Amino acid sequence: MSDTYSPVPELNLLKQLEDRIGGENISTGFDLAEFGRTVGIDTWSKDPEFLDSFLSFATANAGGSVYALWRIDDRANLADLPVVVFGDEGGIGLVARDLRELFQQLACDKALYVGDYDAGFHDKAGSEDNESGDS
Repeated sequence: MSDTYSPVPELNLLKQLEDRIGGENISTGFDLAEFGRTVGIDTWSKDPEFLDSFLSFATANAGGSVYALWRIDDRANLADLPVVVFGDEGGIGLVARDLRELFQQLACDKALYVGDYDAGFHDKAGSEDNESGDS
């Protein structure tokens, strides 16, 4: 068994950072999870083709929303795939064009809100901030 977290070098570096800081969250609500699992996504469909088009990698908030890479094509560099979030109470949203853009959003250190028709970040007090992450 390999000690590598995922086939995505950028996520492996993030995992190393998370391990180095003792498992603390890198950003509010963001927590790396088992790479590629379908828990949270399988509530949308049981169709294997649908499930295979998403590679989950992290929880997005305390409620259990899930970040996933969206396999929209067969590109070799998985870090270039769009990032979507599946909400824990419904809703799905496109939140970043690629991992690099998601990492920029995580630097804001705000919790992600996922509604039925939108996704956005909350400030520390819990009010919604529509500047980033809306879909």
